[in-house]
Amino acid sequence: MSTAQGIFHRHKHGGSIATHDAWFSSLVAQSAVAVAVVDGEGSFIYASPSVTRLTGRTPEELLGTSTFAFLDPEHRDAIRSRFVAMIEEGNVQDSAEFRIRTKSGEWMWVEAIATNCLDDPLVEGIILNYHDITDRREAQEQLRRSQQLLIAAQEASHIGSFEWDMRTDSVSWSDEHYRIHGYVPGSIEVDHDLFIRGVHPEDRDRVDANLQKAIIERAPFVVEFRIKRADGTVRWIHSWGEFSFEDGSPVRLLGSTQDITDQRKARLATAALSDQQEELANQFRLLLDSTAEGICGVDEHDRCIFINRAAAKMLGYSPEELYGKNMHLAVHHTKADGSEYPEEECRIVRASRSGVSVSVHQDVFWRKDGSSFPIEFSSHPLMRDGDPQGAVVVIRDLSDRLKMETELRASEELLRGILDNSPAVIYVKSADGHYLICNQFALEMYGLSREEVIGHTDREIFPADVADAIEAADALAMLGETVSLEEQAEDINGQLRTFLSLKFPLMSPEGPPYALCGISTDITARVKLGEERAELETRLKQSQRMESIGQLAGGVAHDFNNILAVILNYADFIAEDLVPGDPRLRDVQEITKAGDKAAQLVQQLLTFSRKEVTEPEIVSLNEVIADLHEILSRSIGEDIELRCELDPELPSVKVDPGQLEQVLLNLAVNARDAMPSGGSLLIATGAESVKDHLLWPGLKAGEYVRMTVTDSGEGIDPEIADRIFEPFFTTKEREEGTGLGLSTVYGIVKQTGGGVYVESAVGKGTTFTVYIPVATEVPKESFPKETEPEAIASCHGGNGTILMVEDEDGVRSLVSRILSKAGFDVVAFSGGAEAVEYCQANLDAIDLLLTDVIMPEMSGKDLSDKLTLMRPGLTTLYMSGYTDEIIVQRGVLDPSKHLIQKPFKSDEIVTRIRSLLEMSPS
Repeated sequence: MSTAQGIFHRHKHGGSIATHDAWFSSLVAQSAVAVAVVDGEGSFIYASPSVTRLTGRTPEELLGTSTFAFLDPEHRDAIRSRFVAMIEEGNVQDSAEFRIRTKSGEWMWVEAIATNCLDDPLVEGIILNYHDITDRREAQEQLRRSQQLLIAAQEASHIGSFEWDMRTDSVSWSDEHYRIHGYVPGSIEVDHDLFIRGVHPEDRDRVDANLQKAIIERAPFVVEFRIKRADGTVRWIHSWGEFSFEDGSPVRLLGSTQDITDQRKARLATAALSDQQEELANQFRLLLDSTAEGICGVDEHDRCIFINRAAAKMLGYSPEELYGKNMHLAVHHTKADGSEYPEEECRIVRASRSGVSVSVHQDVFWRKDGSSFPIEFSSHPLMRDGDPQGAVVVIRDLSDRLKMETELRASEELLRGILDNSPAVIYVKSADGHYLICNQFALEMYGLSREEVIGHTDREIFPADVADAIEAADALAMLGETVSLEEQAEDINGQLRTFLSLKFPLMSPEGPPYALCGISTDITARVKLGEERAELETRLKQSQRMESIGQLAGGVAHDFNNILAVILNYADFIAEDLVPGDPRLRDVQEITKAGDKAAQLVQQLLTFSRKEVTEPEIVSLNEVIADLHEILSRSIGEDIELRCELDPELPSVKVDPGQLEQVLLNLAVNARDAMPSGGSLLIATGAESVKDHLLWPGLKAGEYVRMTVTDSGEGIDPEIADRIFEPFFTTKEREEGTGLGLSTVYGIVKQTGGGVYVESAVGKGTTFTVYIPVATEVPKESFPKETEPEAIASCHGGNGTILMVEDEDGVRSLVSRILSKAGFDVVAFSGGAEAVEYCQANLDAIDLLLTDVIMPEMSGKDLSDKLTLMRPGLTTLYMSGYTDEIIVQRGVLDPSKHLIQKPFKSDEIVTRIRSLLEMSPS
């Protein structure tokens, strides 16, 4: 039971909700009217509980079965044809009477009223109201047999009947009346003039006189006269009739005729006619008692003068109990709110006394047991000589209809509530693809009104390509299978959304699917999350690979620097021993030149692996771009337009200005190579707060300055996009590039604590996005620079003892030779432990510690720390192919540390050591 029904019941009778729901269910089950809903094929999709009392079948037994299955075979085809015509012609309502077989096998006559609600999205079916009219049909059958008997009697006794409507001058004859006058029944159109012309000329005056007398005296018209038949023969007939009057004027003559040519006994003819009229009266009463509507007649004092069986049953009385009673006081004395209903306000009384017809759509009548029930009624006055003589009241009990409407509204509200509050697109389409139901979520999703969807197809709503995909999936589902797939469509904002759609057919019990139901869940966020996760995984893998390559590059650079140091310095040794003009001097110079190039490559590898020592400053990225604008323009060429969109509020960054210029130049040159036929290059800056570092692998959450470099070039193939930062990777021809340009950019940016990322599509250009952390400190004065080599260049010879620790034999021998040649005393060891042991006995003899940074067992930093504890103030000069994190944090050298980068020349290390010894307080 619906909530509304439960509240109504509780309000009216009190008691618990459960008790009232049970009472309400019982009421529905005992209703005299059975309500059902069938689909367009005639199959039950709903049946009220009262259907069990009517047919013996439960609603569950009926659901899914065809309503035509229980019809009398004699009626089935005709009813089915009317059903189909109702749907095809769009008729709203139709009614029919037919026989159905109950569960027990008995035949029952029912009257069915069908209301076409197929186009109503809340019903989508045809509502059937069934009434048991078996008794009425039996009465009608009796009436029919009586009429057949009457017709047979008319034919046997040659009695015909006629009716003359004097207002329209229209005349109707029975079949026998036609025969009496010598005509084939229905062969000609009859009127009063035809009747008069058929009267024998000698009898016309007498017939007319009898008509006038009957009118004046308001008496029956009875006369015997001769007629001339169509074939010219003359027959005697006995005619009887009675006039009806309105406002004192005759309006209708109803009568009969009998051919008494062979027998002219008026008494026998009159008696026979009287019997027939009495039978007709009984038949009229039977008809009134057989109708489902209540009919009651009251006089001018509102007293009951007639009431049919249906009306008496509604009111809980027998007809005899109501005859002569004041109907207002008996059944209409109280209003619906319980207040008194004065008789002078009663509209039934008003009709019977004023002569004005009244129709009331909803009121209440009161039964004999004191209960009330909703009704609608119409009251039509009975007039005689222009004066109201009472009224005929037609009553209809609205209980079943109101109950059905309440249940239907509750069911509709429940269904609508479920559909419209569902966070998914829900719809039902007919077999030909027209939308029958569409919930509110779908309408809001696409920004459409219900009128723009219901009755339309996907092809009328969506673009052709989307409609094609939807129709293909629908066709598959209409084959009888449930289909699950992903579909895409644009929402009201033009955003492409992805849906996980479940489509399944709605099957009729006797045929193919008649409709398609679809439930589509918006999984756009889930798909996007999956795509983002895949992208993040790709970026993370790329970042991890770059880290691995960086570690490898740093290690290679370290080892290669040691080798280069040996090559370059021994080449210098050879050159020193050769006199000018010696042909071998040119060979040595070529060796030195090749070593210098190798050193430059190693330096780029160190930059990529973030192992290069930098001298960062707090600078404005905008100023660096502005200062470099002219150089960038010359570098990319005149056929490429350079534009800059710089954020005027851009924060400062801490970075080595020279390296930042190198980043800009490398990116610009890379963009130029991607635009061989010219194009445009846009450099833009801005500030960005990065909260989710997962969006940019390797980038910590924080505040950043963002620089984008966007070209309109050829774009990057996705297959190589994740490799472009790898050292020595290049798509250029041999001798056109080393493949270290972008890897240098990567290393410089990563060394600042930032990140660089690329977005590109073939034919649509490329965007490099660089993130550099915002500076968190203000510019400081730089530490005093060491004495320039030129200032020390005049120092000749060495003075002091150098403790050198280097695990590479070749480098150790080389440095020992260089320093010894320069006049220094050198004590060399391959490991830190040996050096510590030596110093424990000879610490005061050591003037400077020269050590490699990374060594087995003990690092250069650990060694320096140990010796400094033993001898505070001892100066240490580190040498390395790349810097240890202990010495260098994020590529920034601790100002208190001294480092010489491998590979170095002999004069570089000699000059550096002399400088440090000069600055040493000892």
